[in-house]
Amino acid sequence: KGSFYVGGNKGVYRFEDGKWKLIAGEFKTDSGESRKLIVDSLVEHNGELYLNSNEANIPSNKTNIFSKEANIFKIKNDALELVASGKELSIFIKFISYNDDLYMLSFGGVYKLQGSNVVKVGNFEGKGIPISIAVFNNELYVGTTLVAKGIGLFKLENAEWKSVVKTFKYPGGKRLEVLGISDWNNELYVTGSLIVGADDKVTWTEDTTISPDAFATTKRFLGKIKGDELISV
Repeated sequence: KGSFYVGGNKGVYRFEDGKWKLIAGEFKTDSGESRKLIVDSLVEHNGELYLNSNEANIPSNKTNIFSKEANIFKIKNDALELVASGKELSIFIKFISYNDDLYMLSFGGVYKLQGSNVVKVGNFEGKGIPISIAVFNNELYVGTTLVAKGIGLFKLENAEWKSVVKTFKYPGGKRLEVLGISDWNNELYVTGSLIVGADDKVTWTEDTTISPDAFATTKRFLGKIKGDELISV
């Protein structure tokens, strides 16, 4: 028998006896200052509950949010225990467990929790901004937005992010921002925004470079990965 937890802008709650019980609603900084606990993401990892609190450290004017540290906590005996903190997690998106490690996705990249340290995994220079993450066939995939070239889908290989799609054929398709990645019926699907140019037909290969000014509009897109090809569905 497990427990059901939810997190939000008032802290972490557990469902007990037909009611929601507040487990933690604030935390203390190193200086002893109390701050409201705003939970962005919750995950169970190796039998423990982890959470990220991001916005609690943003000033009311919300300026320069990338300069503020975010905090990773775990719940232990119904109390918050600080695990790690870092500015690199300021715009936090999601936790994910992979190969017995806890990974974190933020606009700053993909990070792995090692003890009380947050370690960056590879880099996305020239690959866009990470926005989606998933595990498929025991491999870790990340989708990116604002990609300047080709398809924003990458796979972790030897601590580096490698492009997944080698060929993509779609009428007018210039590049694809991968906003979602899903495993369904043992196949890998992606959703996103297809940047469409003025050309009637475009065949993209991994060596094709697209100017950011070369597209005319965007379309919602759903496709699946087959080998190294992206197929529209």
